[in-house]
Amino acid sequence: MKTALVVGGSSGLGAAVIAALADSHRLVEFSRSAPYDFSQRLDLGDTAASLRTFMRAVRTACPTTVEGCTFYHCAASYQKTQWNSDVTAAGGERELRANITTPMQLIRHLVSYTEAAGIPTTIVVVTSGLATIGRAGCALYSMSKAALERLLESYHEESRLGHYRHCHFVTVDPGMFISPLHHKVITSTNHPFPVLDDMRAAARSGLPEAAAVGRHLVAAVATARTSGLLRVEL
Repeated sequence: MKTALVVGGSSGLGAAVIAALADSHRLVEFSRSAPYDFSQRLDLGDTAASLRTFMRAVRTACPTTVEGCTFYHCAASYQKTQWNSDVTAAGGERELRANITTPMQLIRHLVSYTEAAGIPTTIVVVTSGLATIGRAGCALYSMSKAALERLLESYHEESRLGHYRHCHFVTVDPGMFISPLHHKVITSTNHPFPVLDDMRAAARSGLPEAAAVGRHLVAAVATARTSGLLRVEL
């Protein structure tokens, strides 16, 4: 059986991905709330502890005999989306670790492990259209998505040059959908920026549920892996 490692699978799109994979994969979920019996408690704001927990789980769930491994990074934070003088130095460093540094380290160490072990692996990062354009009030979210996109683009190019024999890299932009995070943002009263009006308008016009998007995402990743695509837009 294949293994799926899902970071941020406790709710929203991550939980939908978990549900879509439940019948076909051995699952390991990583989050602060750790709601499943197959969850590992992980605080992305603590890079060193996260890496220890993650790699210990990887070595257990992905032995050299495993059929294959897929990593989904679904975690996202709208804490302090603005990057301005209101962000304290300590708070800013923690947000950068949670949204950029730790995910990059998890991916880097997973790639090293599965390449050395010869395990067919797909690295999936859930991204956003905000990775390619800056919007007022969304600096941190945009920065984090852009950073992970550039990381996977670099890995993808290196793979095409023969540096990686077992890993495939996919970024997925799911578009807007109904989720607890989306609801939290559109009901915010302290985010006076046009992007919030855009999100509210989209919600009024009708958005897909996370469960449907999760099924579509898993299917799209399988297609991308077969065809060698890097970026998928749902």
